[in-house]
Amino acid sequence: MNTVSAGGAGFAECMVEGRDLVTPVPLERWDLDCLDAPREVLDSNMLRFGAFAADVAAFDAGGFRLARAEAAAMDPQARALLHVVTKARQVSPPWPMGSQY
Repeated sequence: MNTVSAGGAGFAECMVEGRDLVTPVPLERWDLDCLDAPREVLDSNMLRFGAFAADVAAFDAGGFRLARAEAAAMDPQARALLHVVTKARQVSPPWPMGSQY
């Protein structure tokens, strides 16, 4: 399956290579048979395909001082954003002394 890690690792390489990241929806995401939606929606590709980050469940809630229940309720995109912003802060230079920001 063509996926990118939840933290975005590998995304640039996929873009450069021109890889299509759209895949069938993983079974652990949702079961089409259990969705309550109009038949035309269920039969469309809208619910059958998507681009998904790999291993979204492997989120370090404790590293962000979040309770497991809070982390489980978060949107995977919000978890990915926390991860990416934290990585950016780790590799960025410190603010200059006397900076107002």
